[in-house]
Amino acid sequence: EFGLRDATLVDSVLIEWPSGITDIYTDVEVNTFYDAVEGQELSPASSSTSALSETTQRGVIGLDDNFPDPFSQTTTISYDLSRPAKVTLAVYDVLGRNLRVLVSSRQPAGEYEVSLDASHLTSGVYFYHLQAGPYLKTKRMVVVR
Repeated sequence: EFGLRDATLVDSVLIEWPSGITDIYTDVEVNTFYDAVEGQELSPASSSTSALSETTQRGVIGLDDNFPDPFSQTTTISYDLSRPAKVTLAVYDVLGRNLRVLVSSRQPAGEYEVSLDASHLTSGVYFYHLQAGPYLKTKRMVVVR
């Protein structure tokens, strides 16, 4: 299982199998799930969608609403991973500027809580963005002073 991040066009996908066989696939659609079998053509997976579905992502990562929300000083962001992944959890303003990276590490499967000290933030709407491997989730939070 792998992802192509923000790619909007895929020229080809090359898979080097442990047996030494190399398969090259062209005309691969983005945001689509495929099943790959050594020596065979790619076939669309039964869960193929035009975008990663909430159900599919929930099976890999879960991002809860921060608590409390709205908040003035601190809030807790909880998330869970069903498998190990390289995790980045960051806070953005409404213009999409990255204000702070809260987590940037490889983490084992499990449940996590991160406390955000918002003393450096002004009143307003912010977003927290969780990336775990190819899976992404973003939620909104509100700071009130």
